[in-house]
Amino acid sequence: LLHNVNTNEIYLTSKVADALNIENEETLTDKETYLNNHGVQKIPEVITKKVVKPGTTIEYVQNVGPQNSTEINAYSYSIEPGAIANPYEAPPQPATYIYTTTDVKPSITKTDYELKEGATLMNEVTPLTESEAISRGYTCIHNASEFLNISSGKYILMDNINLSDETWSTISSFSGELNGNGYKISGVDKTIFGTISGGNYNEPPTIIKNLGINTDNMPINWTGIVAKSLYAYVNMENIAITGSTTSGAATCAIIASSMNGVLTISDSYADIQYDSHYIVYGLYDSASGYANCNNYYFKVTDEYNNSSEYTYINSNSSANGNYYPNRLPNQTFTTKSIIKGELSVPTDTDMKNYLAYMMYTYDSNKKELSTYLAKLSSYDSFQLAGLYYNATPSVITSLNNGTDVSYYINLFTSEYYNLSPSNSNQFNIIDNSILEYKSVTVSSKSNIKKALAVGAQNADSVKDKEISYYDNIIENLNLADKELASISKYANTDKWSSICNKILQNGTKNAIENIQGVTLTTYDDYDNVTFNTESDIEVSENHQYQQYYEIPTNNGIASNFVAAFRDLGNIISDEKASGLASYFGMYSDKELATLNNLITIGGADLNEIYTCFENNEKVDIDTSFFDDYYISPDRISGTCTVEYDEQSEETENMIWDENDPNYIYWSNMY
Repeated sequence: LLHNVNTNEIYLTSKVADALNIENEETLTDKETYLNNHGVQKIPEVITKKVVKPGTTIEYVQNVGPQNSTEINAYSYSIEPGAIANPYEAPPQPATYIYTTTDVKPSITKTDYELKEGATLMNEVTPLTESEAISRGYTCIHNASEFLNISSGKYILMDNINLSDETWSTISSFSGELNGNGYKISGVDKTIFGTISGGNYNEPPTIIKNLGINTDNMPINWTGIVAKSLYAYVNMENIAITGSTTSGAATCAIIASSMNGVLTISDSYADIQYDSHYIVYGLYDSASGYANCNNYYFKVTDEYNNSSEYTYINSNSSANGNYYPNRLPNQTFTTKSIIKGELSVPTDTDMKNYLAYMMYTYDSNKKELSTYLAKLSSYDSFQLAGLYYNATPSVITSLNNGTDVSYYINLFTSEYYNLSPSNSNQFNIIDNSILEYKSVTVSSKSNIKKALAVGAQNADSVKDKEISYYDNIIENLNLADKELASISKYANTDKWSSICNKILQNGTKNAIENIQGVTLTTYDDYDNVTFNTESDIEVSENHQYQQYYEIPTNNGIASNFVAAFRDLGNIISDEKASGLASYFGMYSDKELATLNNLITIGGADLNEIYTCFENNEKVDIDTSFFDDYYISPDRISGTCTVEYDEQSEETENMIWDENDPNYIYWSNMY
């Protein structure tokens, strides 16, 4: 579109005409109507001092307003000091947790697992061939006769050895290495070795490994199955000892009766049944040394005392490390080696309830039942059964303190037991707890509502409404009692003015809840919220007439200054003009009125204002002229008339001077 500012005519270029399907320019006689009908809006005129004649009226697109004043009836309200809020919160009465039960603890029955006949090693062994064994320096043992003649050296079994049909005596001594090669020695009815001697601390130990031993009613008195005594350093690895023994009036041991040195035993187990009223120890009877145990299990069943189990590792407790009385390590046996035991247990709910009740009973600082149940939530049925079966005071205390209970939760596993839970819950807990009690007393409802109404009126910049208008806003919020009490807690805080502003602007509860740090749910969990009956707030009404002054919008004031700045010879682009409107956003209404009045009636130091605008600094303004005025925020849209009273030069035939900075700016833009 081309605009001739001399004739105020608008022409279409051929491209625009083609786009609008206009055959020729002559058809555009009523151009304004035609363009409006086709949705084409008039573009802002290019304003430049060089092409505007004196007295030309320029229409701006910004909304501005007239500057005029009138008298209005202004209302101002204030409240006299009173109990606006200041809630009195009673100290909460702590909860008292009281649980009882009339139910008897449900029983749990156990049939233990068994090892299948014969010794099965923990670690599977691939037997060496004879040629492989010889190449490693072993002397090969093929039968009982060869075995019974070993003494000191490096030996390896090439087959199972059965001593049942042999007449044999205990081998007096042995040192060196005995590799069972995954085979077993069965039919053992007496101690195999008299003394097993190892090297000293700087010499190789004697090693017995990869060997199964199966006894058959072996009588042992003051002795052991493997040896009578151990001396110096002896290592046993991957050993399995099973079977039965008998003994007279004496204690005995699985490994040796006595030891003078250090026994290191790993990845080994013993499962022995015996008929005696004396103890069979897991390692040895007496020792002047000690044992290092790593994954060693032993189980001795006393058939004489009705299958009671004795689980002493030795008589003087000189063993250390990882040994497991009463159970087999989970990872060591396949199901082919085990005949599973049977567990008949209560339901998980019963076991958890009973354990939680016991935890509550032994806890000096009584807590809610759910606290104890939460500590048991991660245990499965087998783990619960282990804890339930051993629910002694020490185990319950460990559960309360969060200390180690790994032994008990690993006591029963699906590898060794079938689990048969009960079909019904039998252990019930009666809750007689007294829950925490909270109460609060706040100001009267009328006090709180009136304080909110006055706050909303103070937040309103137009003081032309009576207090009843704001009373209705507060009533329409439909605040519940606990919500009203929650709001009262913010009286006399920095949040109060934000609350009143939001009520005025939005008039909904949601707007209040969106204020950061403000909630309407402070007292939701309180048992009792009480409002004072006394309403002691007095509202003072101060009516007065006040001068009323309307000013343009920020964009309108910016338009006035754009024209004035251009009149000074400054180039003000659209972008800079937009920035000027934003710049005036830092001024108050009275300051804007003062600025606009100055430029309207003259006297403004425009150069100073322009410099401040360029530096984004605020102009120091004397607003005292408007001290008695109310500045209206309801600005009316309108037009701004700018007249130039200087003679301006025009470029001949309306041809732009290509060196004119205005031409350069506008030609680049359009």
